[in-house]
Amino acid sequence: MNVKHVTRVGLALAMVLLSGCAAQHTVETRRLTYTAGQAPRPLVMTPAVSAGPLVEPVQVPVASVGKRWGTVYFDFDQYVVKPEFLPVISEVAGALKANPQARIQLEGHTDRHGSREYNVSLGHRRAEAVRRVMSLHGVPDSQMEAVSFGKEKPASTNSTPDGDALNRRTELQEVR
Repeated sequence: MNVKHVTRVGLALAMVLLSGCAAQHTVETRRLTYTAGQAPRPLVMTPAVSAGPLVEPVQVPVASVGKRWGTVYFDFDQYVVKPEFLPVISEVAGALKANPQARIQLEGHTDRHGSREYNVSLGHRRAEAVRRVMSLHGVPDSQMEAVSFGKEKPASTNSTPDGDALNRRTELQEVR
């Protein structure tokens, strides 16, 4: 191979990778609407039906949610499940596998920092991270739904580092 050929292939590969990043960025910065005084509703993130790597946010009413089965907490601006929460996820996964008709809603939440759009996206990534771990434990996707409330439903209303830490979470809620 000559140098020109290698350079062209490398440039084409870089363009493909950058175009994928641009498409993802477009989704994360999409403007969302919220009416003041209206109870916050989560955004259920579902894959787009058309071809392409985009994930489209779709606002839908949430099913009736029952008791909380557990909570997974995250570090600031992170969506990696920490090892200390794996036993919680494993226990819930075991209960779901033992009861195939049971369903669970994975509610992603964030602290007060950042824009509403960014936090909805981060909350979704947190819920999806928990969903992926539960899938690895054998829970079928049909029993789980990942939604994001972003910063709209804080667990703690104070503006301290401890309060923020309580808000960075994914709640595992039974769906009735």
